[in-house]
Amino acid sequence: MKVPSAGTYPGPAGESAGCGACRSNRAVTVLYGQAVQRLVTLQIGDVRVDGDEVELRLGEEWLTVPEPFAVLLSAHMRARPNLQTASHRESPWVFPGYVPRLHLDPAHVRRALGAAGMPARASRQATWRKIVWQARPAVLARALGISTSTAAHHAELAGATTAISSLPGETPTLVLRRR
Repeated sequence: MKVPSAGTYPGPAGESAGCGACRSNRAVTVLYGQAVQRLVTLQIGDVRVDGDEVELRLGEEWLTVPEPFAVLLSAHMRARPNLQTASHRESPWVFPGYVPRLHLDPAHVRRALGAAGMPARASRQATWRKIVWQARPAVLARALGISTSTAAHHAELAGATTAISSLPGETPTLVLRRR
């Protein structure tokens, strides 16, 4: 097995994933159904690592990242790749790009996800089909930083029967029912 260079982590079946960003992006896509272009713009203030506990802020609330994904994200935060140049050492990005002051290119991550057998869009949609059954779309929208209508659309496609809850002072905009 080839030993990965500094800043890289072995990918599935031992092959190099190129950088921890690709593996971390796979984890967040699987867990929370986030778009790659959104993930690469996360800043270091959006991730909290306190010992073994890792939290991620995608919307209004902090989400506790479960094991084994917490270990992966924690390792990534300790050794973020692409910080070799003097002008890039203070990068605010969780996923710094190859060019100083820029985040990782979403197309690069999408290609890496596809090469790992995990097409980004299909993976994100599959995740949403599952998580809409765990909480109401409005709750998910606030926690994951997406619009309520997008969360409701995913719930409708998944056949969820939950009514969308509204924010205080608002009226529900849509009630989903199984057809």
